[in-house]
Amino acid sequence: MADQQTCYLEEKYPRIIQQLTLLWSHPELETFFEKLWIDDRGNRQGFPPEVMSELMFCASLHRDAYPGLYMKLDTGFANRASDQFFGRRS
Repeated sequence: MADQQTCYLEEKYPRIIQQLTLLWSHPELETFFEKLWIDDRGNRQGFPPEVMSELMFCASLHRDAYPGLYMKLDTGFANRASDQFFGRRS
C-alpha cells in the first residue's frame, strides 16, 4: 500500500476545502482566494507555509484549468501572487 501525502488544508481547514469544492470552475473562486490571502480585518495570523503552498497550488491549477474565467475577471493580485510563487513570468 502506497503512502498517502498529507493534505494540510483538509486536515486543518475543512471549511476551506468545502468552499473550494463549491466554487471550483466558477470565477468567484478567485475572489475567495484573495479573501484568504489578504487580511482585511487586521487581526489574522496568516496560514502556515504548508497550507499557503497548497492554496497557491490550487489557485494555479484552477487558473490553468479555466483560463477563460480569468480573462473576464481581472483582479490581478492572485494571478501575480500565483505567478511569483510558481516562478512564472507574464
